[in-house]
Amino acid sequence: MKIKKIKIVILGFVILAVGAAIILFWPKDNVKEPAPVAVRDVADRSYVRLSLFNTMSNKISLEIPEDWEGSYRVKDSGNLARIFFIDGRDGWELLSFKQFSQGEWASNQDKNWQKIRDDNELIIAYKLSTGEGLGLDQVSTYNNMLFDIQGLLESIKIR
Repeated sequence: MKIKKIKIVILGFVILAVGAAIILFWPKDNVKEPAPVAVRDVADRSYVRLSLFNTMSNKISLEIPEDWEGSYRVKDSGNLARIFFIDGRDGWELLSFKQFSQGEWASNQDKNWQKIRDDNELIIAYKLSTGEGLGLDQVSTYNNMLFDIQGLLESIKIR
């Protein structure tokens, strides 16, 4: 009787071990982990100059890395210009630029806007997106683009 109980206990452990191994090592096809953010050599990159606020009297231009080609779209309307990260049909706002008058800036309720240029008549500001709603497949590319934002901001010229 004692040997029968030992066999049952051993059989139970074997079943648990096989079940655990199946759970741990079974391929998970529907879950992709984000690729690590690549470190880019800025010196070897090419840039194109992008113009914003084309319908306004005060325009700005900035440098966009050429390797962004196909991954971004610009929507420029009046005093608001937005750069979107795109992946297929889906798009997520990456960065926004806005022109404010001094009065508009004083009454602005959205404190996420950061000044780029402030003179007597005009304030140009930017706002970064949170990346909310991104899927795991898009995170790596989106984060690489976010890494480039500081360079974009430093390249801004007002025309």
